[in-house]
Amino acid sequence: MTNERPTLITVLCVLGFIWIVLSTIGIFFFQDFLSKLTNVSVWYSLIIELLLLIGLILVWNMKKMGLIFYTAISVIDYIITIYIGQENYTLFGYLFPLITEGIFIGLMFTKFRLMN
Repeated sequence: MTNERPTLITVLCVLGFIWIVLSTIGIFFFQDFLSKLTNVSVWYSLIIELLLLIGLILVWNMKKMGLIFYTAISVIDYIITIYIGQENYTLFGYLFPLITEGIFIGLMFTKFRLMN
C-alpha cells in the first residue's frame, strides 16, 4: 500500500468535486424546474450530495471505505430515484446516470488495491 494518490484518482475526485458543486448550485437555482421533473425533494438531493462529498473526500485520502461508501450511496440513490419515480424521465434519463456513474466508480475501483 502506498500513501501517494494515483493521478487517475486525483482526476476523478476533482471531477467529482466539480460535479457536486455544480449539482448543489443547480439544486438551489433550479428548484422549480426540478420539482416539475422529479418527485425527489430538494432536501433529499442535498443530503445525497453531502454523502457523496464525504465519500469523495475519503477516496481523495485513499481510503477503501470511502470508495465503498461512495458506491453504496450512488446505488441507494439510483434505486430510490427509480422507486420514487421520475415520471418525465426517458430511458436515456435512467441509463445515462447509471452508465456514467458506473464508469466513474469502475475507474476508481481499478486503484482499490492501492488504498488503505
